[in-house]
Amino acid sequence: MINPNLEVVLIEGDIIFINNLNPVSREVARVCQTWATHIGIIFFEEDVWQVAESTFPFSRKITLQKFIDNSHGGQLEIYRVENLSYNDILELKKASNSYMRIPYDLCFNYDSKWLYCSKFVYLTYLNALKIKIGKVETFRDMIESNPNFNLAFWRLWYLGRIPWDKKCISISSIISNRILTKVYPFSSTQL
Repeated sequence: MINPNLEVVLIEGDIIFINNLNPVSREVARVCQTWATHIGIIFFEEDVWQVAESTFPFSRKITLQKFIDNSHGGQLEIYRVENLSYNDILELKKASNSYMRIPYDLCFNYDSKWLYCSKFVYLTYLNALKIKIGKVETFRDMIESNPNFNLAFWRLWYLGRIPWDKKCISISSIISNRILTKVYPFSSTQL
């Protein structure tokens, strides 16, 4: 059952970050220098809170509880774009629905027609509301900004040829975006 303190703060369009422990997610988190390994958008549909997400094998919607259950120790944070109107939410839902059943991109290529979780959230907000949440950057930019990256893993992942100039959108560029307000868990400044 969802924590009642969480349900009280939720509004549609909130962005949820979790930490799942699969090996690829851990390496992505290391490169991006963030605790979060997965992201989705929260909506209230069919009388239940749901999360729209890009996951393997296809983008989909699942219940918020199932999404949270995929997080190590239930770790999660929720962020919000403030002052979304009813029409904004409808546009977000429309954009999100247009990305359902699209295959997951294991190469994390921004220019691909396929999706991955941070690209899904970024494109949903961009196409629905013309709001850029996060930053498109090259794989080289992300690796060079992190002295602790595991180059051996990425060489293996890309079969010996790391695509240095491939563009991607990282979870860390979204979670650190100033347009977002953290709404859960509560910080001492919010009390």
